[in-house]
Amino acid sequence: MNQEPIFRVSDALIPSARYWTWQDNGLCKSDGVDVTVFFNDEMLRGHQKEARESAAKKVCTACPVKTQCLEHALAVPEYYGVWGGLTEHERMSIVKFKQSIETAEITGEQADDTSSVYSL
Repeated sequence: MNQEPIFRVSDALIPSARYWTWQDNGLCKSDGVDVTVFFNDEMLRGHQKEARESAAKKVCTACPVKTQCLEHALAVPEYYGVWGGLTEHERMSIVKFKQSIETAEITGEQADDTSSVYSL
């Protein structure tokens, strides 16, 4: 009797070199880049937090794997830090907007187009 497994791990989450090699080409891996700017200190607020996020986003701007990084962060999802040039708040806005579209498609209703994703 061939029984399907109850729990399936998404291929995107399997720790395998083929799924993670794009990270080796990230500018955040370059010498001289302070990787701490990609993850906020919980004590930072206001201008200090914005400055840190801005520094991380500046690195992301010219990154050759920015798209792969953002796709990864949205798929997993990554709940902390700057990935693919977006903060966790900006990414969660995208996720919520995509979910509203999917829900609207299922229910046949109008998607909520007032999402904060447009303010990014």
